[in-house]
Amino acid sequence: MRKMEWNEKVWLALKDAVSGMPLIIRKRALEKIVSKAERRAVLRASSIVDDEDLLYAIEVAVPAFVKPACRQALRESGLDLDLVKTPYPNVLKEILTIIDRSKDRDETLKRCLKILKSRFKKYEWIGIYIRNGDNLVLGPYMGKPTEHTVIPISEGICGSAVREQDTIMVNDVKEDCRYIACSLETRSEIVVPIFKNSVPVAEIDIDSDVLNAFNDDDRIFLEKVAEILSKLF
Repeated sequence: MRKMEWNEKVWLALKDAVSGMPLIIRKRALEKIVSKAERRAVLRASSIVDDEDLLYAIEVAVPAFVKPACRQALRESGLDLDLVKTPYPNVLKEILTIIDRSKDRDETLKRCLKILKSRFKKYEWIGIYIRNGDNLVLGPYMGKPTEHTVIPISEGICGSAVREQDTIMVNDVKEDCRYIACSLETRSEIVVPIFKNSVPVAEIDIDSDVLNAFNDDDRIFLEKVAEILSKLF
């Protein structure tokens, strides 16, 4: 599985981190983490995979619902999680300030969405779907009106994100059979679950008119946004 040399402490920390994962996802998750970490090391022009590479790989390759447990295991192994900096910290600070002063959930969500849409031009449509039983109900959003105000959890990319309890990035929606067409202009999508007590209660849904619009930085950033927004639920 390993194609590069690893710092031994880091490799042991990885083994501890994945040991608590459900068996059904453990092997695949380990393969993805190793691949991402080694790629990151190559980009740093390093011949050895180090703690910074592993921490980055955990953020972009591990399913969202097991990520908190992985982080805790890495802390207990003595790794410094602050080595991986969340992208766009100033935007996160703005959103956190709004949340801390919030009184009305919908109004607060609208203000947060407005910040995101104004800062990232590729976020052409952005909305919050709120879980209600077996359906996702559209809450505040910014962009063109959509007819998809209620989406069964059994359908679409939004439903898949809840069922898999993980972020889903689609580079080309026309190539994904799960996509529920909202706009002819939409070419890519990212959906990020919002968790409360380890259960997905809502999600951030973002569409872009650009192919391959979303990357690992978007994932790390938006998952942090989702953590902040979870305070509203």
